[in-house]
Amino acid sequence: MKYLLDEKCSLPPKLRTKSENTMDFISQSFKYLLPLLERSPDLHYLSTHAHRALVSRNVFFIGGMNGNFIAHETNAYSNPTLFTAVDLLYGRDFMIKCIQDTERYLSNGNLYKLMLFVLMFSSNCSIVVFNDEEDLKIMSTSIELICMQNIYVTMLWKYLVYLYGYNGAAIHFSLLVKNVLDMFVRAEEVLKNLTYNTLIDRVAIEAEHSLIIAD
Repeated sequence: MKYLLDEKCSLPPKLRTKSENTMDFISQSFKYLLPLLERSPDLHYLSTHAHRALVSRNVFFIGGMNGNFIAHETNAYSNPTLFTAVDLLYGRDFMIKCIQDTERYLSNGNLYKLMLFVLMFSSNCSIVVFNDEEDLKIMSTSIELICMQNIYVTMLWKYLVYLYGYNGAAIHFSLLVKNVLDMFVRAEEVLKNLTYNTLIDRVAIEAEHSLIIAD
């Protein structure tokens, strides 16, 4: 992502803030996430239809969290080119809130990788939008997903206890939950952006195509 950011900054001034280029840059945080999630054997225990449903429902939210962590690690929002480009898409108030959110992120990437798997096995961790064309019978039961989710919650908790002790683990787990809640608020705001919705639809379709090829 640092390389892509440098590449974006090297473009001619008029192209640096072009919305298409900015969305292509943002989409990378979603695309790079999919190979990580695909490594989970639990995901492959699900039926192909349930597998696709989880990706299409949750990729928006977990991709956003992944993007926030990348922004935190690369200090991306301090880059004037990126700040200006994203500001044009979402507005100054939204950008300031995103910066405040990322400042609360922890520096241990392993914690966020585990949290992303926890969220991946939610039946739906994005804003609920009813789709009358979706066959609800193809989705795994909530109990099945909770059992898978519990595996990653347990891994995350034991890792936190190993790093920080019991009391420290409780504090850091609360911080992770706060990051998730912040992301829910930003997700509701960003869904009003038509350009972003187009991006998410495109990423979800690409993810489904990758699953078809894998099958």
